[in-house]
Amino acid sequence: MDSEDNVYVSGRFSSCSSPYYARIDNDVILNTYTSASCRSLFIAKYNSNGTLLWFKQPQQLISQTVAISQTLSRGLATDSLGNSYWLCLLPAGTYADGAFVNSMSGTNLFVLKYDTNGSFISATYLDPQLTSSFGLNAKFYRNQNNGNFYITSFNGGSGTAVVGGQTVTHSAFIACFNELGQFQWKKESTGTMGGALKFYNLVFDTSNNIYLSGEMVGTEGALLGFSTTNWTSFVMKTDQTANNLLWGTCYNNNSGAYTYGAIALNGNEVGYAGYCFGSNFTWGSQSIFASNANEGTEVMLARFNKDTGACLGLHKIPGNIGYDDYGTALAVDASGDYILGGGFGGQITAGTTLTNAGSQTDFFIAKFATSACSPLSNEEFNLNETKVYPNPVKDNLYWQGENSWSNYEVYSVLGQKVAEGKIEAGQHQISLASLQQGIYVLQCYDASGNSKAFKISKE
Repeated sequence: MDSEDNVYVSGRFSSCSSPYYARIDNDVILNTYTSASCRSLFIAKYNSNGTLLWFKQPQQLISQTVAISQTLSRGLATDSLGNSYWLCLLPAGTYADGAFVNSMSGTNLFVLKYDTNGSFISATYLDPQLTSSFGLNAKFYRNQNNGNFYITSFNGGSGTAVVGGQTVTHSAFIACFNELGQFQWKKESTGTMGGALKFYNLVFDTSNNIYLSGEMVGTEGALLGFSTTNWTSFVMKTDQTANNLLWGTCYNNNSGAYTYGAIALNGNEVGYAGYCFGSNFTWGSQSIFASNANEGTEVMLARFNKDTGACLGLHKIPGNIGYDDYGTALAVDASGDYILGGGFGGQITAGTTLTNAGSQTDFFIAKFATSACSPLSNEEFNLNETKVYPNPVKDNLYWQGENSWSNYEVYSVLGQKVAEGKIEAGQHQISLASLQQGIYVLQCYDASGNSKAFKISKE
């Protein structure tokens, strides 16, 4: 996105010809291509209302075999002026209507730059030579503050990588290039086991410090002196040359991590989108009830102090039992609210209940507000608010955002106490299965006698 909330997308179509013509919904349908004459790479710009503003394909017409097997789209970055920086793997040929001629042998990485109107500006060569999974897992970033380019990748099998003329001898790396494409530095993991370190994404602050997120498998995935004891997701901060680890943190639970996740910088915080699981999911000093054993995973937003790495809070979007739900993308709006996207299998409750109508995972977008939300915005969360769910409830009632309750009472609409019980430390659920269908008031108390009431509908 740029400063005007325009949206930029790039990619590579997996097919160009009949019966699977390349298309983007109904905005672009490339039904004149054939297997002998087509283009696979694309970059496009949409305004904030979802209207297509422009669509570009830099390749000349080539065979589908070459267009797909010898090209890759590995990442897109934009600046505040709407300029786009697009990392592509390209074979020799003519591009951008003749504005760029690649005469290099083999396939090579170039950053293609377009202005806000979609006009081609330049192509900058980056020297990494990546094969197999090192190429497929490569991700691209640009630091808006200094113009540097960054590439991360990991080896999931038999891939090879040469960066800055240096052979990568471990399973993952991060490399930096200046705005002219000149190699600056490279850092590698310490292990050689394929997939032991995977990167989610990078972000940068105004001091050019680097924030990284990903998943790590114990010491095999160690990076810059930071390692985990299990297979977990992590967030870390380094200085601008990645010579000094400033802090690193991972969740404390047993092994388990997805290949998906993301971080975003938000003032003095770093937000992390991922997932949580277990009855006492813990990250640093923060804990949350996620799910019981074998009940699947829940979407989670974690927040960290950007200077110390201390976990400030864990917030989940509850889903129904038996599905794996997770966050994959995170952004921050002008109000400092978190916009989180991800996937879910059955239902998730984000203000309203979203239901997946298909047999495969669906996607969602939710907003976590830093201040009280408008009642018209029914897919927002207030990060400082205690929540109980599901409501209506059938059996177990859960809550998040409160850890100090010691006991509870349930009253009918006539004021009669119909249930009561103790709440142990770390407990985030009570059973209401014995109640008859109807409306009740749940009153929760802390050790000092302070209370909070919730209106509950029992199915």
